[in-house]
Amino acid sequence: MKLNLLIILLSLISISYYATGLFAADSSRVSTKVADDRHVNQKELIELPTNPVKMLAGLVIDLYQFFFSHQDNQECQFDPSCSEFAKQAFEQYDPLQAILMTSDRLIRCNPFAYRYYPLNSRGSLRDPVEENTIW
Repeated sequence: MKLNLLIILLSLISISYYATGLFAADSSRVSTKVADDRHVNQKELIELPTNPVKMLAGLVIDLYQFFFSHQDNQECQFDPSCSEFAKQAFEQYDPLQAILMTSDRLIRCNPFAYRYYPLNSRGSLRDPVEENTIW
């Protein structure tokens, strides 16, 4: 149930990315500062969010963590948890790669994963975001 909900939410985010054209490899066009050229004053500059797609994904993941993550009293067997993994992936990488990394992680999160990943000191499986980059 939780997996289906997270996959649906990530799919909706990816559809909205394609619709708005924000899947740009060059993020410099997204991060802009708005100011009147005649009256450039550092205090009056309005800085827009660096990437609204990452903000939307972070909001969806935060809502999932707050409302659904601990509903069944089960914790993810991975460290970081799957939802925290998704949040870190969206913060560090472009949205397309983050969606692919999160989908891959959700597929790997199953009872048989203990065979393939090392345990950390808390007894959970160590699988950091940095070791799962796609490109």
